[in-house]
Amino acid sequence: MRTPTHVACVGDSITAGYLASSSSKSYPSVLQTMFGGGVQVRNFGHSGATLLSVGDLPYINQSEYTAATNFVAGAGANGSTVDVI
Repeated sequence: MRTPTHVACVGDSITAGYLASSSSKSYPSVLQTMFGGGVQVRNFGHSGATLLSVGDLPYINQSEYTAATNFVAGAGANGSTVDVI
């Protein structure tokens, strides 16, 4: 049995779903619909974060960063493909 691909969506408020008309309209949710059940898409967005390592709220210092890295690390242990978007 093939282990599903893991796609970790990381980023700021857009990733988190800010201003999406519903949680099912955030881009990670849309990706999940597009990819189907053979792929695990998870949303690790953090509103207000920056992907720069220095700044007001670096993403790398947020709990979502740790959760995303654990999510993709677990996929690699199973030999599946890992994507970070």
